[in-house]
Amino acid sequence: MGGSAIKEDVRTAAAAGVTAACLASIAHEAVGHGGACLAIGGKVTLLTATRFACDGGNIIVDAAGPLMNLVSAALAMALLRTCPGASAALRLFLIMVAALNLCWFAGEMVAAIFNEGYDQATIARQLAWPPAWKPVSAALGVAVYAATIVYLAVQWRQQVVMGDVPEQLRMRFGVAYGAATVSFLLAGASWAGNPLAGALEAFLTIGVAAAPLWLSLRIRAHPGSPPGSHRPLDHSRRWLLVAAILFAGFLLTQGHGIGSAR
Repeated sequence: MGGSAIKEDVRTAAAAGVTAACLASIAHEAVGHGGACLAIGGKVTLLTATRFACDGGNIIVDAAGPLMNLVSAALAMALLRTCPGASAALRLFLIMVAALNLCWFAGEMVAAIFNEGYDQATIARQLAWPPAWKPVSAALGVAVYAATIVYLAVQWRQQVVMGDVPEQLRMRFGVAYGAATVSFLLAGASWAGNPLAGALEAFLTIGVAAAPLWLSLRIRAHPGSPPGSHRPLDHSRRWLLVAAILFAGFLLTQGHGIGSAR
């Protein structure tokens, strides 16, 4: 186990987390809300790491963000299932993409009962839902959290069956999660309109919303794991380069703010 620990590259784990966090925001805000806004002939007036506004928007635009979180998570889960021989870095990345997108979706469903600006709350107003939508939304959000934790626990155990060491999996997730949180906080703080509010929202969206995922890591070594089959997380210049380019571009564009209301 000591040799495996030496080979584990924390920089690559961090790159996987940063990339997953950036893509979760792009999926929700840019592709989801932004794509729907443009599709209906609206105009994007604000696009940041955690905020979006559309001139001419409607319920379709509001629903498109959460929907893209679910689509992104489903795609990552499908790739994870069909690529069992993928590298340790790619498997970690896919797990993080699925996890962060599902937690973004679940976290909003819970937080929407306290914040009228969240997507679920704006949808409820447009459809004139009765006040009962709030406990229902919170319950569904908790249910999605529970399902996500169970799903990830299965994925971690599957990695152990494939030969990975539980302690190393915990380290990989911890580094990836920490890097995702810090990078997203920096992205939020880069918003020209209100850096402090942007940083706080970014921290809540990734750092707090994804915190329950730690519960999925209560894994044990599988007795059938072949000795010496551990595939370490090796140093990858490609992952570091992708993360650096994506994060820099994200900071300078979506993080800084796009649109007349930025």
